[in-house]
Amino acid sequence: MTDLHASLLRVVRSNRIILNEVTVRAVAGEFIAVIGANGAGKSTLLSALAGLLAADGGIVQLNGRELSAYGGRELARRRAYLPQNPRCEWPISVERLVGLGLTPALPAFGGWSDAERIRIDLMLSQFDLVEHRDQSATTLSGGELARAMLARAFVGDPNVLIVDEPIAGLDPRHALDSMRRLRSFAQSGKLVVSSLHDLTLAGRYATRIVALREGRMEIEGPPADVLTPPIIRAVFDAQSIVQTGPGGLYVDFIDAQ
Repeated sequence: MTDLHASLLRVVRSNRIILNEVTVRAVAGEFIAVIGANGAGKSTLLSALAGLLAADGGIVQLNGRELSAYGGRELARRRAYLPQNPRCEWPISVERLVGLGLTPALPAFGGWSDAERIRIDLMLSQFDLVEHRDQSATTLSGGELARAMLARAFVGDPNVLIVDEPIAGLDPRHALDSMRRLRSFAQSGKLVVSSLHDLTLAGRYATRIVALREGRMEIEGPPADVLTPPIIRAVFDAQSIVQTGPGGLYVDFIDAQ
């Protein structure tokens, strides 16, 4: 069973504390949404959980082993990471871009196997990219590229999927579709950790929410326990209305001025 555990994480940059003794544990089957205002430390936490950033204090363990004990290829097979605002600088096809997500599992020589080609085709279909298969990735719109990058993260079927603002730039239909896929991926026995700015979607699709405030853990728990007007005010310094409807929680902010 996948178990990702960060204990007392501390990250300091330019004499500024970015993360201050943050502890979080996540296991297979969870879809954890990390929320917080700009500068709260969300992206830094996700980078540390992915093993891409060395903390100044604390440890991150995957299945009881510190991330530093994993080789790069071994870790890449177990977890996929999608940064915020991903870019593609090379004029490769969308099919090739999605297929890059299989790189950690590929042999040193040779192309894709039949099974891997089927997997790529499936991702192109699921993320509405079939008609863009042969298109240069550098010519995609922002939303199309976001979908292609998310497909690349999914294609390797990792045990842990860490994604930073995966629905930024997506239109409503594709944003909802991506959230459904993230939830379904977690329900299949995987672990998903994602930062999100849309509190309504976090409340409807995540199984647990981690709220950061100025680098510290403010609160964590089920969406209904975290997404309350008092907690939202403490985390975002903004007034809100939280309601429950047919689709689940709904969060709206109030202009108090």
